[in-house]
Amino acid sequence: MRSLRWRLVTAITLITFGASVVVGIALGRFTEREFRQFLEVEMQVESIEMPDVTPVVERFGAGDLTEARNELARVATAIGERLLLFSTAGELLADSDPAGDSPTYVEGELELVRWREDRGNSAEERVRLRGAATLAGPDGDVGILFVVPRVESAADSRPEVGFTRRVGRARLIGIAVATLLALGVGWLLSRQILEPVGNLTGAARRLAAGDLTQRVEVRSRDEIAQLAESFNSMAASLERQETARRNMVGDVAHELRTPLTHLRCKLESVQDGLATADTKLVDALHGEIVHLSRLVDDLQELALAEAGRLPLHPTLADPGEVVARVVAALPAGDDRPQVTLSGAEDLPRVSIDVDRFRQVLRNLLENAMRHGKPDGRVKVYAAREADALRFTVEDDGPGIAAGHEERIFDRFHRTDPSRDRSTGGAGLGLAISRQLVLAWGGEMGVKNAAGRGAKFWFSVPV
Repeated sequence: MRSLRWRLVTAITLITFGASVVVGIALGRFTEREFRQFLEVEMQVESIEMPDVTPVVERFGAGDLTEARNELARVATAIGERLLLFSTAGELLADSDPAGDSPTYVEGELELVRWREDRGNSAEERVRLRGAATLAGPDGDVGILFVVPRVESAADSRPEVGFTRRVGRARLIGIAVATLLALGVGWLLSRQILEPVGNLTGAARRLAAGDLTQRVEVRSRDEIAQLAESFNSMAASLERQETARRNMVGDVAHELRTPLTHLRCKLESVQDGLATADTKLVDALHGEIVHLSRLVDDLQELALAEAGRLPLHPTLADPGEVVARVVAALPAGDDRPQVTLSGAEDLPRVSIDVDRFRQVLRNLLENAMRHGKPDGRVKVYAAREADALRFTVEDDGPGIAAGHEERIFDRFHRTDPSRDRSTGGAGLGLAISRQLVLAWGGEMGVKNAAGRGAKFWFSVPV
């Protein structure tokens, strides 16, 4: 299963790795190009050769400044470079190109002040030159000579500063690109995560508003998918419970309506003089009232059992003996199935509520005898398991109809809806029995063989 945590870790790792690779490759190539240019500048600066300016030195030595400047201009024209001559005190003595950029001698280096256009505005730019040579005459140093190279980039006396600045700018651009890449991938990932969360939120709101048919589509197998499956399971459970509640209300109303209608009709007959309040009528009315009381008691008992508030009074007893007494107390007749008992001997004594145990077993036996063949056989047998005693009641009737196995223990459920309460009961016996078994920590189930009967079983913990 691809968990959401794994996907997030993988996405973050891939984003980091991808951004690092992209920025690393781009920055590496840019740095390599700039470094090569830096080396070229260094080589160009170092390869500048000083021209032979001996005639210029001789003219300055002779005090002929005009001829010295003319001679400097001829040498500059011959080599194709601009020549600047400063005195040792920093005073400009001669310039082969007086119309060029303004020169200034600063701390042994030449600084050129030039103006360049930047987006329609003039901006001042200062470039420092190196590569000066000290000119010596017979009477001492004449001055300092600077050669302005043709390559502008070579004129920078500190190319390492420009190199560092450009690499830093490239690093900032790389960080911006990596950030944008991370934001884009993060937005896509968050959309992928938040979309199913939004669907869940909307479905939860509609469910809270009363639409129990809400379900969400499960498209993945991560934690959000598990949450969606849990939501769907919860919604299905709520829908089943709501359906069961409505059915229960309808069934309770139906079960109460029939005896109440009988009571009302008979009492109105007496009031209208159509019937006499004799012993037979009183007995019939009493039977209906007893049935109503039993139905109310069963509903109350079932509600207490489901709420875990049904009182139990366990005592140490022999379950085999209890089963034998229940079987022996069953009414016999030619039109009733024969009940046989096996495996109830030598069972260990267990702590059980004897009355509740009898109630469960009697409900199963009455159900088996009602649905079994009139001349058939109902088998009751017990068996010892690892940590429980298992009791089974088997009949040879038609079995449980297809589709009713899972609902057989629901309240008011009858496998044959056409049965009325006089033949099929109220449909609470199995529901109450199952809740009683669960209350003492056991289990209850059924094995169905269509056309060959059904086996109901329950267990008692040892």
